[in-house]
Amino acid sequence: MSRDPWKWILTLLNDDTLAETATYNSVRKYYCEGSRTVRHDHEERFIDEPNTADTWAKCKSKLPEPDPYPRCFLRIHVWLDEGLVTNNPGIICNASENGGGVLGAYVPKVCDPSDPSSRNASQTKEFARYEMEVYQKVLAVIFSSLKYRSWSGEPICCPDNHVRIFHSGILIESLDSKSRGEGSVPLPKVPGASI
Repeated sequence: MSRDPWKWILTLLNDDTLAETATYNSVRKYYCEGSRTVRHDHEERFIDEPNTADTWAKCKSKLPEPDPYPRCFLRIHVWLDEGLVTNNPGIICNASENGGGVLGAYVPKVCDPSDPSSRNASQTKEFARYEMEVYQKVLAVIFSSLKYRSWSGEPICCPDNHVRIFHSGILIESLDSKSRGEGSVPLPKVPGASI
């Protein structure tokens, strides 16, 4: 059983206490030296949060033009691991503060029908590929409510009384590093050179 991620997202988008800290667009930050009235002597971009990196801006640039409402890339961060998420502060793990994380589902480990130590390298990679396919199908069910919205978006009236069309998407995935390293093409299914 899993929670519908879209229902949880709606609680965040409609939470008045988060209105002041809500970030609807990516930004670029620069460290500048020199006069503010003329061209800076030195300017260096820095990245300190996901919204200051390039990926969010690239996703946003692929959205349709505002007509009549602005469109926003609604970035989602996903942890799928064997407990590493518990390294995060309790406030995030337990969602005890507004805007914290939420446990979407328990995803059981794929049962291994044989002894892993008896496999050769090829069989180990094949089982890792099988695990990846199982997890892909499980995640497709968990995130099914976001699929349509990722393409067409959904208009939401935000606490600041502005209507925005939100397109959901996964910006950050944190997967179990042990399993991730065993597959030839871990999630996603496209090798980096082919993107």
